[in-house]
Amino acid sequence: MIRTNVPFLVTGDGAFSRVVEAWTTSTAGGGGGSTSPSSTINLPHLVDTFGSWEVPVKKNLESADELDADGRAVEPECLIMTMKEWVEELRLSPENYLKDFHLYNAIKERSPEAPPLYESSVFCKHDILNPFLDLVTDGDFRFMYWGPSRSETKLHSDVMNTFSWSYNVVGEKEWKFYRPWLADDDEPIKFTQAPGTTVFVPSTWKHEVVNTAETISLNHNWIAPCAVDLMFACLLNESIAVDKELAAWRLTETVTLEDREKMLCGACGMNITMFTLMLVRAAVGMFVCLNNNAGDAESELDLALLRSALKTVTCSLTPSAEERYRAVLGDDMASLLTYLIKKALK
Repeated sequence: MIRTNVPFLVTGDGAFSRVVEAWTTSTAGGGGGSTSPSSTINLPHLVDTFGSWEVPVKKNLESADELDADGRAVEPECLIMTMKEWVEELRLSPENYLKDFHLYNAIKERSPEAPPLYESSVFCKHDILNPFLDLVTDGDFRFMYWGPSRSETKLHSDVMNTFSWSYNVVGEKEWKFYRPWLADDDEPIKFTQAPGTTVFVPSTWKHEVVNTAETISLNHNWIAPCAVDLMFACLLNESIAVDKELAAWRLTETVTLEDREKMLCGACGMNITMFTLMLVRAAVGMFVCLNNNAGDAESELDLALLRSALKTVTCSLTPSAEERYRAVLGDDMASLLTYLIKKALK
């Protein structure tokens, strides 16, 4: 269904049963790790487990509607505090929102032997982004959100044209999705997400979300082979924006290509070199899958999409992709990467 790139709801995904059982208290006899509409947040457990952990809290969310002197949206204030401080002091004000907490990775870092926060969701088998980031960086795109009633996320589309899913551990959200092919979509797709359900957020779709009750959700941005072209389009646009900014400051000749790749990564979380490495890693995995499971039509299609994206990256960049690899990786690693790309394209 993800290939259709339209929003939808999923019910009955058991990947989160351990989280639900630990984080909620059912007042209607739900039990068994299932969320019911009357489930409440198990505050003592969350404070006991994560109370000393630092979390990011966005404050004064109404400022996101304001513009600064240069006409840019004012970013809400972000505080770093402990989970205990959030629970005891700030969590019930609609002006505050615990957002973008990398809990999945935080658990891995603190307890490497502990089981992951959730098991493989119905979507995770398609993810080539986070497994790559787990291998080469300290970052990821897996988050915990915790917002009081009436807190909201303003209109936006997700980072790097990724897909995402959002699972409600407890609470309720109202979603509005705007069709990307309509310049002015005055009849957005609207629906309410109940606790214990997952929303699929398609790539490039703008959306806005309101918590109609105090809500804890797990969110996971990811990319699949069927959308790598959309991610590359985003990276290419961001790269052009970096070049324009440098030109405006007359720095084009003085900033190295390696620094430009770093700036691109800082702007959106990835650069052209990382993107290519991700594609090559995924393609190798598809080769192995097909060798072990000949005739797998889905893997064959995924491999064809990855090869197409590699060809596009190789042929469409100025400065060239190979120049970027050499600036970031050095001559030997860049030569190896170029060799692997050529092998993948044969």
